[in-house]
Amino acid sequence: MRNLFFKFVILTILACTQLACGQSNVPNSENKSQPKISASSKIEDSKEYPNLRKQAQEFCDAVVVNDHEKVFNLTHRSISAAYAAKYGSREKAIEFVKKDAEKYEADGYKITKISISEIGKVEKIDGEYYSIITIIVENNSPSGKTISEMPLFANSNLGGDYWTFIDGLTQEKFKRFFPKASEKIQIPNPKRIS
Repeated sequence: MRNLFFKFVILTILACTQLACGQSNVPNSENKSQPKISASSKIEDSKEYPNLRKQAQEFCDAVVVNDHEKVFNLTHRSISAAYAAKYGSREKAIEFVKKDAEKYEADGYKITKISISEIGKVEKIDGEYYSIITIIVENNSPSGKTISEMPLFANSNLGGDYWTFIDGLTQEKFKRFFPKASEKIQIPNPKRIS
């Protein structure tokens, strides 16, 4: 039950990490008339939103230690609900992720550490709070160790007291799920550090 969602998260993080290894920066062809906020805004909102960093680190730690239940609980409701609907229940979705994660690890892939590099500016849009967190993902694969910088999307509809997350979110998907927020916030591309 706990492992289904973890599989999704592991596969998403590893896929994004691998994408970052060979990805070139593609110019943003979106409307440039309105300035966008990116994760590199380097504004720490820890005093005003103390749970943001704490819960983001809990999410990252849960991914590393295979705590699928916690990952599922801290994943944005739109993603966890979609997985539960796709597999028939929350428990079946978590079980599916668990099996995939086990297979991925058996194939030699393992996320060994995820740390928070910086918290982007918190934006309030239509009563919800959004932020892009830059995370550093270290993982082992059959080809060796890689370190990548990746965006972690954070959202709160409870005044910043409780946050949920989506990893591997692209600007295109962000626009589809959060059209108003995507007008103000830019999701950076993942990039390989080493």
